[in-house]
This record gives sequence, structure tokens and C-alpha cells, in this order.
Amino acid sequence: MTTLTPATLTTDNLLGAANNSPQDSPSTIEVELLRLDGGTQPRAALNFLTIEEYAQAMLGGVQFPPVTVFYDGTDYWLADGFHRVRAAEQAGMATIPADVRQGTRRDAVLFSVGANASHGMRRTNEDKRRAVETLLRDAEWGDWPNTKIATVCAVAESFVRKMKDELGLSSHNAKIVERNGTTYTMNTANIGAKLTPEARQVVAQTAVAEDPRQVRMLEQMAPEDQMEVAVKLAVGEATTVVQARRQLRQESIPAVALPVGKYRTLVIDPPWPVEKIIRDVRPRQAEMDYPVMSLEEIEALPIPDLMDPAGCHVYLWTTHKFVPAGLELFAKWGIRYQCLMTWVKNVGFTPFSWMYSTEHVLFGRSGTLDLLRMGLRLDFAEAVNGHSRKPDVFYQRVCEASPEPRLEMFARRAREGFTVWGNEA
Repeated sequence: MTTLTPATLTTDNLLGAANNSPQDSPSTIEVELLRLDGGTQPRAALNFLTIEEYAQAMLGGVQFPPVTVFYDGTDYWLADGFHRVRAAEQAGMATIPADVRQGTRRDAVLFSVGANASHGMRRTNEDKRRAVETLLRDAEWGDWPNTKIATVCAVAESFVRKMKDELGLSSHNAKIVERNGTTYTMNTANIGAKLTPEARQVVAQTAVAEDPRQVRMLEQMAPEDQMEVAVKLAVGEATTVVQARRQLRQESIPAVALPVGKYRTLVIDPPWPVEKIIRDVRPRQAEMDYPVMSLEEIEALPIPDLMDPAGCHVYLWTTHKFVPAGLELFAKWGIRYQCLMTWVKNVGFTPFSWMYSTEHVLFGRSGTLDLLRMGLRLDFAEAVNGHSRKPDVFYQRVCEASPEPRLEMFARRAREGFTVWGNEA
């Protein structure tokens, strides 16, 4: 596997003071062991330029303060150092210095809300709002005095009071709402029995509260995800649970530096703009396992810049619906379409429409580059093994037919013989 690194960037002002509890000789922890999904991210959003700068500095040998982690006996919850961890991932580092403390996920959350007040990147007003809101919407912490919340979050007490007024959080179970011109008091405890109290409170302010199907979808999510989705709905950034969840997934993905160099073989599996069908009997079917891209975003990929001018083989994965779009992309990228490869899947019965038991790969060329081997079949049969994961026999066929260097874009995992690019690789 070829490690992809960003272009040289400045490293000025990379990090301020050291960790709140620095160690002279901090221990290290494997990056892949860290849990980043526990609602412990204290900032409104990560700065991807900063991540690239940190990654470049790490590759140059710069030593960063340790991240802060809470260990509950099973999981390692990251409480401080999200930019550093994402940078370490981008730089291909397996371990990172860490201050590991005993504690639960909630301990990590409580630590995180004030973690960046005295070190690291300066907090924005949105960062402060996120920290305060995290405590206010919690069933336990929300009952704390304003002064205590302000102290923990390192903000003014007036800031907490203002946010309470804005969020209407004077009560956990009652909310004044307006529906169809009528104002009344809604008991939020009656909304979604499996929702957390704080998520229930926020959902009550949205139209989703009156849609049982949407509420059921929200109930199936992890508690921390419920709150994130509910806030998206409440502020109007999304109108459905599926839409809000997709936005959150997109926001959580770190920036990955585009690959550099020229390749003689490209394998592209773009996240086509498809939506699953929402059905009452299978509400989670509506959720995609990854963020999608628009056709315009896919077209804007620098495919021509990645192809060897002397010749390049291009394999473009597509579903039935997007075969025409794939052919249009070939034309816009300067690729001559040659043939269609077909994956025959082992799938079950479907009562809805045609059984889509095949998936396709458009094959095309640029320049003059012959196949390494003639007479290879265009079809291959193999069972489905995970959503969006392509069969190994396909990659074997690519290696038989097309030369190195090879690049797989939107890769799901590392693969011998390929440079891989993608958030999951």
C-alpha cells in the first residue's frame, strides 16, 4: 500500500500550550483503539486545513502534546485531541502519545466541554455553544446551577443563561408548542419512549414529533446520535431523520489528501447519489452506510490529472440506474468506453420490482495501453460480503489485465498491488 500524504504546508501555530495534564514521558496508544463516536467531540466542526498541517508536521518529526483518553475497562474514549488523532490517521501513524485516565464515556464528555479553553486552537462561539448545550440537554447535568455549568465549560454564567432562554430548557418535560395556529403545552415524555429525555425535549419542537415513522427511526439510534439528529431537525438543517443522519456522517468524515502521481490503472467506486426506499416495516433501510456525492461532485474529481498520459485503464463501478451517467462521465474525463463487466450476485427474493442481482463495471481507456492478458471473461459470480464491498475476484481480474501503478478511489480497505484513496481505506 502506498501512503498518501498532503503537500508541504506551514506548521506555524500548530498547537498552543500543552495538555491540561501533561506527562513528562506520556504513554502511547494505538490510534485504531480510540473511540471518537461517543459524543466527546467538543467543537462544532473540525478544521481540515489544521488536520493537514498537523499531519505534515508529524511526518516532519514534530512532537505534539498527548491526547486525553478515558478508559472504562473496555473502550478508550477520546476526550481531547481530535485534530491530532485525525492528523495521525492521515499521516499513517499507528500510535499517538496519550494521557490515559480511568473513567467512563460520560467522564470523557464532561472533560471535553472545557478541554480547549486554555490550549490548542482558539474556541469559536459555536464551539462554546456546543459545549454548553451538551450539558444543558443532559438529564443530569442540565439540572446543575448555571454557575457550575459555566465553570465546567469555561464560559460566562450569562452565556449559559442566554442559551437556556434560546433553547427553552426551563423544563425537561413540558414545552409550549404551536400547531395549526393553536398554542398548547406538550408533554415531551409522551414522545418516543425509547428516546433520551434530552432528545425527546428537542424533537418536541419539530414536526417529526407528529410522525410515528420518523420517531421510530430516531429511537433505533444510539443515544448520542439521537441528540445530534434532533438538533439538526430543530434548527432546520434537515427535515427528516434520514437527511439529518446523512449530514452528520458527512460532517464527521475527515479530509483525506487527494492522491498524487500518474497511474496506468484506475478503479473508481463513487458514492452515487442514491437513496434507499423508506418503508415502515424496515425503517433503517432508508439509511445509507456512507455519505453520497452529487453527479456534479463526482464529475469534478481530478480523474484526468491522475491518468498516465501514455495510457490508462479505467474501471468505473456503477449500479443499473447510473450506467448512463457513468458513460457521460467517461466522455467528460476523456475516456473511451470499451465494454461492460458484470458481477452476478447471490441475492435473495425481492417482492418490490426486478431483482437487481447484478452490478456493473464500465471499462474504458485513454491513450494506447494494451491488456496484459487476452481472453479474460467479463462476468464473475460471487456472493455479497458486506455493503458496497466488491468481490476479490474482480481485483484479481484487474491485476491480470491492467498494469501498475494502480489506484483505487473510494477504497474500503487497503489492498496489495494498489494505492488506495478514501476515508475508509
